Amino acid sequence: MKCKRLLISIFAVGLWLIAWQTTAGAANTISATKYKAGDTVTISGEITPGQELYIAIAQEDMFKPSDTDGKFEKKKLPKKGKNAGYGADTAIPPLYYMLTTNTKAFGNDVDKKFGGPSFLFKKGQGLYSTTMFKLKKNFADVAAADMMGPIKTAEQWNFLKFAHENKYGINTVVKE
Repeated sequence: MKCKRLLISIFAVGLWLIAWQTTAGAANTISATKYKAGDTVTISGEITPGQELYIAIAQEDMFKPSDTDGKFEKKKLPKKGKNAGYGADTAIPPLYYMLTTNTKAFGNDVDKKFGGPSFLFKKGQGLYSTTMFKLKKNFADVAAADMMGPIKTAEQWNFLKFAHENKYGINTVVKE
């Protein structure tokens, strides 16, 4: 249910396809340039066998820490940005998705434990376990970097990583 809400909200705020780029100028098409909630998106094209596929989907509007109106966010986002490696004018799309066959270019699956009382379990040693996709600390894959749509700089990568992996970033940037 949450997934459906997320998808509907993505389309409601004006999702648009940023990039579907492959080397050798592969032909591709998308069914429209603007979408509303409930619309069907059709992407068609061809890639050479063995070639990696990258599709970046992002919200058209960009967010930067200096854009926030929140009293606490105006103080916290720049302070956290110094530690995370992004500046007050670093802009990213709040909703950003990368569909790819080359996941290793962006990060790895890692085991994560959560839940349970902290006095019984050390921090990070919870009752339940799952896996999560952890983005690379430094994005260095040059071939994949060209395919990332609006994410072009190291600062943008750091802000994207903060917004999708840090609890404060998720609740401040991505959810709101």
